[in-house]
Amino acid sequence: MNQIDRLRFGKMNKTILIIANPVAGRAAADRRAHRLWEALKARGLKVELSFTRRAGDACRIAGQVDSHVRAVVVAGGDGTVNEVLNGLQDPSRVPVAVLPSGTANMLAYELRLPYRAEAIAAMIASPLVRRVDMGLVENKRFLLLVSAGFDAMVTEEVSRTRGRALGYRGYVIPIVKTIGKYKKTDLEIAVDGQRVTGGLVIVFSIRNYGGLFEIDAVKGSDSGHFDVCVFHGGTIPAVLRYSVAMVTHRIPQLSDVTFLSGQNVKIESLGEPVPVEVDGDYFGTTPVEINLRPAHVPVIVPPVAGST
Repeated sequence: MNQIDRLRFGKMNKTILIIANPVAGRAAADRRAHRLWEALKARGLKVELSFTRRAGDACRIAGQVDSHVRAVVVAGGDGTVNEVLNGLQDPSRVPVAVLPSGTANMLAYELRLPYRAEAIAAMIASPLVRRVDMGLVENKRFLLLVSAGFDAMVTEEVSRTRGRALGYRGYVIPIVKTIGKYKKTDLEIAVDGQRVTGGLVIVFSIRNYGGLFEIDAVKGSDSGHFDVCVFHGGTIPAVLRYSVAMVTHRIPQLSDVTFLSGQNVKIESLGEPVPVEVDGDYFGTTPVEINLRPAHVPVIVPPVAGST
């Protein structure tokens, strides 16, 4: 694990900025952000609360962060965290905290963040900062994962319904539609120059997947490398088999799954371009190149996470 630093806000005349996505988590972020604002104010901290109204707002608000902002708190899901990450002028300089309010909350699970707003306020008031790895896919920053294949096809379908709260049940119809039109994919993946082929690939920067379970072979958010999971089967039966293996923690035992690690990953399609997902949202299509910036982003974490 990378070094854990303790920040001291003291009586510094700097602001903690809360950026809240009121749609996240079936509209849970709205009331949770207000609770956090009240809890931080009660601790004598200077706080501003800004709500997003449409996609891109979190990125725009984060782009206005200057030296008067001591820390940025994201009240929303992983997509809102990603927007803030991409909006900050220099994500290596501004500590980020997360009030988990989305569907999957993969980063929150990775960092073992508490859920209650009051607990997050206590964490922010006496902050420990852990520097986590940041990925770049083309010019887009990310903290969680990049995938190409079936998962990304589902996010492409989901993107057509963005703007309203989804929840896990909101993914059922996109998954069914994706299965109905799915075509076998053939990908070539290069990890630090080592080439393999497969039907689905996930480039992990965290252990948690989908907010539901962890991949035991993945090292985590400050390992200094990507963990690349290549699934060699590209058919729907294979995808279903992999899904069951993930839930039962048997992915490393499968003979048609390869794990690689590295800091540079290239994904290309051997046929038609294949959809690509970044941090849970549709990004575009192959080919893509992915690079790592180790220990780049300061994230506020609870004492338990900081002491392991």
